[in-house]
Amino acid sequence: MSTFLFSYSVARLYRLEMSGISLSSSQFSGQLAANILFDLTLVIDAVLCAIEPQKWKFFDLAIALSNRTSLGLSPERLSKIKKLFDNDFDGAANRVLDGAVVLDDGFKVQGLAACLALTYVLRNHAAHDLTSISVIRERFQHVKNAVLDTLFLAVETLP
Repeated sequence: MSTFLFSYSVARLYRLEMSGISLSSSQFSGQLAANILFDLTLVIDAVLCAIEPQKWKFFDLAIALSNRTSLGLSPERLSKIKKLFDNDFDGAANRVLDGAVVLDDGFKVQGLAACLALTYVLRNHAAHDLTSISVIRERFQHVKNAVLDTLFLAVETLP
């Protein structure tokens, strides 16, 4: 199923980008983009389950990927990052995308750690909240690249 969903998501991304529709032009286009990105997070979930079959929560899978790739995201750190998003999703997403989040222990959320953290909170948010996310409309290329970077990292980690 994940192969089909990946192919379908890539085709939808291509069609969306080739359509010339400005994502900032409407809530619907932003929601469509969020849905495509959510589908990609489901593909990542499936890849990570192949790496860590005993785990099923995306939180645990994200921590396992971080541990395997030495990204430094512990359960405590990822929980702190998620709390930033709970208070202000768009603001936190912008700060993570800009590499401007520093946790109270001095850990800088940047690079692939930022991509993984953003993918985690995006998956969690999109699975439970259907409201439009303005950061996806405004910074779609950046968010898409973060999700794809997480997918590629997960695939590279496959045994």
